[in-house]
Amino acid sequence: MAKSGNFENRSGRRLSLLWSGGKRKDLVSRTRNSGGYFTYQTKLGTKVTFLEAGDLRPADPDIVDLFRVFSFECKIGYARLLKQSQLRVNWGILDLADDRKSLENSTFMQMWTQCSRDANETNRLPFLIFQRPFKYMCVAFPRWVMKQLQDVAGKPDFCLLSVDLDYIEGGSIAIMGMDEFERWVSCSLQLWVRSRLNRRTLIR
Repeated sequence: MAKSGNFENRSGRRLSLLWSGGKRKDLVSRTRNSGGYFTYQTKLGTKVTFLEAGDLRPADPDIVDLFRVFSFECKIGYARLLKQSQLRVNWGILDLADDRKSLENSTFMQMWTQCSRDANETNRLPFLIFQRPFKYMCVAFPRWVMKQLQDVAGKPDFCLLSVDLDYIEGGSIAIMGMDEFERWVSCSLQLWVRSRLNRRTLIR
């Protein structure tokens, strides 16, 4: 699948600015080989920090908590060249309802499945950052996380998509624009992340 180092860097800057309240844009960096180093070393049986999994990792201790909760995957493009130089990508979410085989063929679901698998391997939550050709950056994460974020950030006042996939591993998904997500959780993300980490510690 197509992937861009430049897009990963842009995603990292957006997360840095969001976490720091607009003060810093250098808190996040790319993982080695976009997570390939983690996968290879894990197959060899070598112990590697979970922070090397996924596409992004913390570059500063201040943002480590965010990466203890989420595993970030970044995807961009995915255009296929067809006849008469037309570009076509199966990005349609409605295809999930129209086509019995759409779960296998859907570009979005392929990306989400990979994101979820990588997150599960490191006991974290999947967070997908993606951008279609000539469109805006979007994010996707478990819908139950969105519901918990509402408790601290309030109800979203913008359009978003909710994909009901309770019958497969990973469950239902919330999808929204990155701009809207940032505006919505700007003052609440750190609070939610640290409260989740505290709950996790109490359970243990």
